[in-house]
Parts: sequence; C-alpha cells; structure tokens
Amino acid sequence: MRKTDTSEPNPEKPEQAAVSQGLTRAQAIKLLELEGKPNREVIESRYAMLCRRYKDLSDPDNQRHMAEINQAYNVLTGFNQPFVPANPRLNKKVAGKSVYQWRNMVYYGWKPALAVLLVTALIIGIVYSAATNKDSDFHLAALGAFYDTQASLTTDETTDYLDLGDYAKTQLGVENPSSEVLLISDSADAQLEQASIMKRMLYMSGSIDTDVYLVDQANLNMFAEQDLWMDLTDFYQTLEATYDSEQLQDFEPVYLQDETGQSYLAAINVSGQQLMNAFGIVGGEQYLAISVLNETPEKAEQFIRSLIEQEAELLQHVGTRIETQPTEATDYSEESSQSETAAATND
Repeated sequence: MRKTDTSEPNPEKPEQAAVSQGLTRAQAIKLLELEGKPNREVIESRYAMLCRRYKDLSDPDNQRHMAEINQAYNVLTGFNQPFVPANPRLNKKVAGKSVYQWRNMVYYGWKPALAVLLVTALIIGIVYSAATNKDSDFHLAALGAFYDTQASLTTDETTDYLDLGDYAKTQLGVENPSSEVLLISDSADAQLEQASIMKRMLYMSGSIDTDVYLVDQANLNMFAEQDLWMDLTDFYQTLEATYDSEQLQDFEPVYLQDETGQSYLAAINVSGQQLMNAFGIVGGEQYLAISVLNETPEKAEQFIRSLIEQEAELLQHVGTRIETQPTEATDYSEESSQSETAAATND
C-alpha cells in the first residue's frame, strides 16, 4: 500500500522549499528590498541587481536567496498566477468563431470600431451635405438693430410679411437665395449679441459672400471705417436717369468720407418708410449698401431697382413701424458742403 509522504521539505533543496510557501505582495516587495508601490521598471532593475549579487549558486545561501528572489519576482510580475481552466462554453462556435474569440474581439476592438464608425458617419455626412447643399446665388445680410417680427414686435393682425427668398426668385431670377439677420443692439441678449458680433467679423473679412447689406447707422459707420463700402455714385446716377424724383424720394443717397477725406455715396437710406419691414426684417434705421469685396454687384443693384419699382406693393406689407427716429447719417455730398459753406458765409 502506497504511503503518504508527510516529511518536511528536503533541506538540501532550498529552492523547492521557498516556492512551496505562498508570499504576499508586501512580503515580495520586502524580499526585493523595495518600498511603496514599485512599477515594473523598478522591479526589473532590482531583480537584475539581486541576481548579480547571488550569482554564485555553489553557495547554499545564495541558492536560498535566489529561490526567494525568483518567487518574489513572480508574485510582483504576475508570472505565478494559478492556471484557471477555460470555461467549456467559451469554445462554442458562433458564426464561425468561438465565444472566446468573439469576447476578445469585443473587448479589444470596440474602441477602434467606434472610431471607424464615427469617421464613416462623418464622411457620409460631408458627402451628403456636398451632394444636397446648393451654394446661395443671392445673399442679404442684415446687421444691427433688426428684430424678429414674431417675437420682438407687436404687429397688425392682418400684416402679411413677404418671403424674401420668394421675392428674390421672382425679381432676380435666382434659384437659391438666402438671408441672415444678426441682432446687434443694446437690447439684445448678451450672449446672442456676442455671437452676432463674432459672425459680423466673418462678414467684414469677406468670408461670407454677400450681395446686399442692410445695416443700421452704427454698422454703416463701422464698415465705412474699414473702407468696406462700394462707391454707389455711378449706380445712383443711373437710378436718377431711370426714375423720377418722386420714385426716388424714399431712397436717399448717403455720403461718407474715405480715409483721404473724399466723399463717396456709401449707402441708400430707406429708413423713411422702413421698407425692409415688408420682409419681416424690422428696424428703425435701414441703409442698403454693397461691399467692395463683392465682385459681381449686378444682382445687388437689380435688387435695389426692384425695391423702387415694387415700393407700392411692399408698403402694403410693412406693418407696424418702429416708433424711433432714425439717426441721420453725416452728409458728405458736394451739394451739402456747398450749402453749409454758403450758410456760414451768410452768417
């Protein structure tokens, strides 16, 4: 009958004796003469140093020390983890792969898969946007104290504002008109106004192609300080040659001065009738201007002509006007200068 060996470990084999004893992590750190929570690099360095110290294995003490060092190293590096048999259910095949393989793919691959999915969605979005989005062929920007007619003003119940897009399609023959209103006013919400001011910088830089600007006095002057307004003198002369004074009475020329002190026609003032209210862009000060960055001002000029020709119709849709007196723009026209000089002489 086979006897069970209950004897003590053979003292002649110290390595086997040391390995048979379990070590805690704290004990292993102490055996490697370390402190705290050493990282892998520190453990490897100290293990190599101790191996050099006890390299003479003919000495029984060195053999014992090496056995302890090896066991401590295995504890700290995880090399002595007990073998755990695989769950048989993980070997079950699903769609040609084992459950174990699918689990590893999910565990290690979900981040790359998510990144690929997001990039794919972004590419699809860009392609779709490029395929469906048409560039605007006419753009009007209103910058200043212009208000949302439905939220900010009390208007007549019977008021029927015109759609600017439909108007541009009919009068200009464009296919994809657009417009934007940037409320820049002391009465505006602070965050909304700040966002509008930042967007205005894009307009001033020419980053947004714009045919016609509708501005208040403050923004008229701001753009003028940067010499961003086109001189409309020649254009207005063609208007005077085409329409009579009665037709132009609500379309007043506004003269400003450039950096050299020369006067030029910077805008057309339609504040008297607040004509642009007809499109739901409501404001007390209304100046129509064209940027010098606009290389094709023909559509803008055609738009202004249409306002003159359709004024009677537009006035039926103006609705309630803002009860404020528009600020008069400084008149730098030659006629005005001559009048002021004559008045000063008479005094």
